[in-house]
Amino acid sequence: MFEKFGEVLYGCGSYDLIEVKPRLEYIARHIKFQSKEKWCKNEFVITVSEAADEFKCECGTSEHYGMVCSHALKVMIHLKLRELPVKHVLKRWTKDATDILPPEYLRYQKDHGPLKYSSRRHNTLYLLALDVVKLGDSNVEAYALAEEKLRHVKV
Repeated sequence: MFEKFGEVLYGCGSYDLIEVKPRLEYIARHIKFQSKEKWCKNEFVITVSEAADEFKCECGTSEHYGMVCSHALKVMIHLKLRELPVKHVLKRWTKDATDILPPEYLRYQKDHGPLKYSSRRHNTLYLLALDVVKLGDSNVEAYALAEEKLRHVKV
């Protein structure tokens, strides 16, 4: 999602803003709107809540993908916001997304609890084993060494 956000941020440079109602309503117009196809939508209306904590764009990208669109981001930059409003950052795109995992998937959670929890032990050993497999797969000598060590550990 970080890469997608970078694309959205880059894309907002292709729009000029027209202020309809100061700090409340804007139109984002593509800078090459005259040379675009007639069937292409070149202008998007963005409405801003009174508290400037929610931005709604008529393109519907935020509602569809759960990620802010380039039009709304252009308005946020214009308003000199230092960070995205909380309403525009879904939990599934954050580092804390795993704290809502169902019990059967807790073992795959990245943040570790105490060693007494089997899910932490399982996850740590599993990730370590995957690293050994990746290293052992790099060449024949590494494979032989990884296989030998894993067989030794298994006994």
